[in-house]
Formats: sequence, C-alpha cells, structure tokens
Amino acid sequence: MPRFAGLCTRNFTASVASLACTLLVTLSVPAAAQAVLKAEKSAADPSFSWLKVATSILSPLKQQPGQIPPMITWEGFGYEPLGADDVKTLLARGVTPHLHMDAAMIPAALALQNAGAPVVLMQGAGGNFPSELAGKPELWAHQFDASYKPTEAVRPCPSLLAGWVAGAEQVRDTLKKFKAAGVNVNSVWMDWEGDPLYGKDRFDQATHCLRCRSILPASLLASKPQFEAWCRRRFVELIGTYLAAPVLEVFPACSVTNWNAMVSTPEHPLNDWDFEKIDPSMPSFFTAVNTAAYGDTKYWHRWQKSYKLDQEHVDQFWFHSMIEQLSTETANRLKWMPEKSAIPWVARWLPENDEYNLPVMSRERYRELLRHMWLRGIKGMQVFNPRFKDYEKMAVYELQDAATIYSEMAPYHDLIETGTPICLDVPPAQSNKLVWSGLKTDSKAVVRAFKQGGGKAMASIGIWPGVKVQFPVDANGVTALVEKSANGVHVTLTRSESAR
Repeated sequence: MPRFAGLCTRNFTASVASLACTLLVTLSVPAAAQAVLKAEKSAADPSFSWLKVATSILSPLKQQPGQIPPMITWEGFGYEPLGADDVKTLLARGVTPHLHMDAAMIPAALALQNAGAPVVLMQGAGGNFPSELAGKPELWAHQFDASYKPTEAVRPCPSLLAGWVAGAEQVRDTLKKFKAAGVNVNSVWMDWEGDPLYGKDRFDQATHCLRCRSILPASLLASKPQFEAWCRRRFVELIGTYLAAPVLEVFPACSVTNWNAMVSTPEHPLNDWDFEKIDPSMPSFFTAVNTAAYGDTKYWHRWQKSYKLDQEHVDQFWFHSMIEQLSTETANRLKWMPEKSAIPWVARWLPENDEYNLPVMSRERYRELLRHMWLRGIKGMQVFNPRFKDYEKMAVYELQDAATIYSEMAPYHDLIETGTPICLDVPPAQSNKLVWSGLKTDSKAVVRAFKQGGGKAMASIGIWPGVKVQFPVDANGVTALVEKSANGVHVTLTRSESAR
C-alpha cells in the first residue's frame, strides 16, 4: 500500500475583501487512475501483538488532543493490568485499551486510571442476551404452536422483561464494585445486539407464539414490516432503560452509548444495513449516539453497472456510503437531541458473508473520509479492527489510518469539542464535485475540502455572515483554519501531500 507523506502549511493574514486573491497555493495534479484495489492478503504473524503494532507503526501525537478521548479498538491490548509506561505510550499515540464490564478487570482499570488513561468499558453481546438471564427458557422463550418449527434458534418473547431487569442489576452491581474499588468509569460504549433487534424469522416466531399472541396487539402481529419496525424501537427502549440508565445511576458523568443508539426522524430517516428506512428513533438516557462508517461489503449491491469501475469511482462510491449515515444522523441529532455527542465505529473494510474479493476504498480516500467525520461533529472514535484470516494487515491499516488522522485533527481539538458543523451535505455515489466539511464557533472555524474525479476546483465557503474563504483544491485536499478578530481574518491553509 502507498505510504503517506507529511503536511505542508502556509499562513495568510487578509481582510475579508481580499481573501479570494490571497489564498492561492500551488497544488499537485492527481496521479492517473489506479487499478481497482482489493483487500490485501497477508500471512498471520504468530507473535502478533497490538501493543507491538501500536508502538512500532504509530507516531506520537505532535499536539495534545485536549478533551477528545483517546480511541479504542475492537481488538484491543489485552485485559490484564498494563504497566504505566505501556499505557502512556498508547495514550501518546491517541489510543487506549478498553475493558469489559467485569469486576475481575478492576485491577486492570486501576492500572489504566493510575497511568492517566480513561477507563472505557466495551464488549459485545447478542443472541438471547440478556433475556436468557431470566432463567429457564420457559420464563423467557417463545411458546410455539405444536405444529410450528422455527428455522432459526428459538428467540425470546419481546414483551417479557425479566431478563432485562436481571441484566440491569448486573450492570449496577458490577459498576458499584468498580466504584467501591476507587475506579471512575469514564465511558461505557457497549455493543449489545441481542433480541429483538435482529432475526430473519422473528416475525414468524412471534406470530406462532401463544404468549406473544396473548400479550401483543393483534395489529402488530398482522404486519411483518410493522412488527420489525416495532422490534427496533423496542430494542432502543430496552437498552436505554436497562443499560444506559443503570450506568448513569452509578456514574452520572459517564459517557454511555450502544450499537444502534441513533436519532432517526420521518423527515430524514436513517438507512438500515439492508437500506430499509429506520423508523423514528430517539434513544433515551444515552449521552452519546453510535453511528457506523463501515466499508461493509453488504453495501456493494448498490453499485450500478453504469458506474465506471476504476479506483476513483470506487472511492466515490465508498465515500458516499460511509458518510451518509453519520451526516444524516448528525442533522437529526442537532435538531432533536443536541445534548448528545457522537462516538462512531469506523472501518475501511468489513467482509460480510465472506465477501473478500470486492473492490475496497483506497487508504488515501479513507483517510480523507476520517478527516470529514471529525469535522462533522463527532466527539470520539472507535476502530473496528478484527483480524480476518489471511488478511491481518488490513486490521493493522485500520488502526494506522485512524491514528494518523486523529493526530492530524488534534490541533483543532477546541473546535471538535465546542464547534458546530457547517456542512452535512452527502455527495452522490458518483460525483466529481468538490466535497467539504467544517466546524465553527463565533470567532474560529476549520474547514476541509477536496476534489473528487481529478482536476482542481475553487472552494468558496461561507463561514460567518460577510466572511467567505476561497482556495483551490485537488484530490489531496486542503484544511483551512480561519480565525476572526477586530483586525480582520487570519487563514492558515494546510494541504495533504500526494501519496507516494
């Protein structure tokens, strides 16, 4: 894969009236179109260690990130207590270990806390969890008609709450043990994905369940789309009530989110994995939402035969697919739940259903995507980096790319912390137009622009009333820091060099 060169910065001081003629810089012409990239195969390293990877390929941050939390990764740095030097080495590179919500990990949490790292709890759970915590299956599972045989595993009755109540008690009890040991849990960013969120035959199971027919409204069981929409709403209600609320009971200042905690509205509905529209959703109790920007191979079925199959147009397709949910959710959230922050998951490549041979986004364009995510209102980032068999390097790239852009964005931490997004436009799946994003306060802004499809374009971006910045961009992109004072407007342009 190509490596990435450093950054080049120029400073400009200009009045508003003269910005257009003073912000011109010479930019490189983009290289010729590349052949379409596929996931890079690599042999497994028997001595693989994420700690070794982080210390060997990630550079220390050039500037402290302020209040932006360090990133966590799906595959982490182990669950045993780390030495203070190792923790500080990771923090200096913008990452930190995560732990499970397990009292056995209190010593590891104390080691992190004593070394200056936040304590972040994250783990996945699915299937019949937490309904199965109610006890014997007859206390929570469907009770089928004698003639019915499900095609998948027997699911819980979605109207029963005993298992969820037991799960909430586990959350409370475990976190109280952390607190009693002197641990302050900073974040609980969970991945509970159990019932009733998924399941191809969940509607059939419910309609053939004696208990569901006696409890749920008949109208709900008369329509599969209506039932599945309710299941998603029900799931968001359940995780808010029985996960987020118990966390906040013990640690009121904790950042809390979970998979699928997102704001969807009738005016701007989010898309599900299969691109069905998500019904209105307002996640209660969570302090943060949890969107995803995944290069998920499921998205590839949206590729049209009319699209030109080269790397530039593949990159355009993936940029659109991966920025869409985050941008739409942010617009919804800023209007309806502006008090919540956003902590998305990111991954350039996710081979669903063993789809290993589909075109992937280039690392250059993926890094561009990450820049724009930071400038569209997120407050942190989680990196999905599982090591798939024969593709270990792809997981390493996930961490390397995310950490590189985290470091690049650190100088703008004050705007990331307090700024308001000023562009949430989603570029079409195929478009040669300029793409830009930005954040602003009353006197300071940062904007980023790049040109898709080759060539150059002039960015002309209104920041405040009467203040517009203009600068030329190409595929490599330019970041503009704009500072307003009584003496005029000061603009600092930073351009990304061509990949080499």
